[in-house]
Amino acid sequence: EDAACDEYCYVYGHIPATPGKEHVTAIGFCSHMDTVSDYCDHDANPQIIENYDGGVVKLGDSGLVLDPEVFPHLKDLKGRTLITTDGTTVLGADDKAGIAEIMTVVEHINEFEHGPISIAFTPDEEIGRGADKFNVKDFGADFAFTVDGGPLGELEYETFNAASCKVEIQGKNVHPGSAKDTMVNSQLIAMEFNSMLPVNERPEYTEGYEGFSLLLSMEGSVESTRMSYIIRDHSREKFEARKKLFEDIADFLNKKYKDRIKIEIKDQYYNMREKLEDHMEIIDLAKAAFDMAGVEPVIGPVRGGTDGSKLSFMGLP
Repeated sequence: EDAACDEYCYVYGHIPATPGKEHVTAIGFCSHMDTVSDYCDHDANPQIIENYDGGVVKLGDSGLVLDPEVFPHLKDLKGRTLITTDGTTVLGADDKAGIAEIMTVVEHINEFEHGPISIAFTPDEEIGRGADKFNVKDFGADFAFTVDGGPLGELEYETFNAASCKVEIQGKNVHPGSAKDTMVNSQLIAMEFNSMLPVNERPEYTEGYEGFSLLLSMEGSVESTRMSYIIRDHSREKFEARKKLFEDIADFLNKKYKDRIKIEIKDQYYNMREKLEDHMEIIDLAKAAFDMAGVEPVIGPVRGGTDGSKLSFMGLP
């Protein structure tokens, strides 16, 4: 009954405890509401396919299809009910699926005795800022679960440590006819910088707990070049070593080319396992819930981040 949207587009609400259960630990459920850049001026209409046959899914009359050859996991959904877009809009299942699941809990929770429950729907997850304006105090839960799209049984409590890195290189441009001992091509220094990072520690060569660095963008000229990287690792120690490697490369090339490189590294989020290791009863509760539902938990590291990463470090495990 207290559901409200704040000035930052976070939606909060609370379900009071069953009388006599006010002393029970307060639990929270969060989900994010993704947005897309293309404005849609009509309703998002889903199509519902019951008892899916495992084959190609036609998205309405749009001519678009979901093909198991392109999306192999579709074969695992044979016999289930699929909800997809009709092809005229984005459906937004990430993360309307999580919101729908939480609202289904809200519909049925009062059929059972329970303690205080907090609900939150957040914006901006897709740009990594979903927890930036989260009001942990008013949310009022002692711990929480993020409900997101993914395989049945997925249970994740480890994320990357993450940082961004911006590299700016200043060159010197002169007429190529008189460039000897004068021209400094910033693009070539940028290529040299990137070549000093381990080739086998890029996303396309890593999996599981293996970290990486990724060159996101590069633009430049002889005069100046800018590069943007992300740095990721589950281990805090290896994460710090990866950041130091970027700094060491910049120092080496600055000595070689006389201080033409500026580097800026900013931490983005940390592995939430650091905070959850003291609260593993939360994970045990989730495992018990899976067991009650007859679902085998699938536990593994997130090769990315989640709002829970920041929230755990903000005091909400």
